[in-house]
Amino acid sequence: MPGQMEELDNAINERNYKEIKMLAHKLKSSTAVTIGKKLMPHFELLEEKAIKDELPENALRSYQIIKSILSKGISQLEQLLETSY
Repeated sequence: MPGQMEELDNAINERNYKEIKMLAHKLKSSTAVTIGKKLMPHFELLEEKAIKDELPENALRSYQIIKSILSKGISQLEQLLETSY
């Protein structure tokens, strides 16, 4: 998932809507399994806007929420692994 988030970050910076749509859809599915449905509306908004070849402010806010939550989760997992092993 971290690699796909980097790809999504690049696609957003490049305004590559086809790639944004594909990655948002893919990440929506995988995060729903691992994190729950908390991020699903944010991925859906990002995917929906990318289909229309646009990236308005609310979609960029959703992306920042996604990025923040996933970064925190990865940090927590890394801390857990360091203290457990």
